[in-house]
Amino acid sequence: MACLWHFGMMEIATTRHKSTKSFRGYFMCLMSKNTQLGLTVASIIFGLVAVLHASRLLMHFSVTFNGQEVPLIANVIGLLITAYLSIWMWTLRSS
Repeated sequence: MACLWHFGMMEIATTRHKSTKSFRGYFMCLMSKNTQLGLTVASIIFGLVAVLHASRLLMHFSVTFNGQEVPLIANVIGLLITAYLSIWMWTLRSS
């Protein structure tokens, strides 16, 4: 796997199997992979939370918090926010 990084007008290509021009370039390549993994995991978690919000909206589960029932509008807002974050992080991951 190769990573290509732009430093101004100069391009530094790094690979795991060949000697690298700089350790910094290779380290930044690894950071990029970790960032992609983190965005993927966060996107999946937000997606699962969005599915839970949608399931409560469809099944009309009652949720009580501190002795009071939570209205369904809270799940509508939660669904919109978590779905947006999931889609946004998924698109950031692939770019």
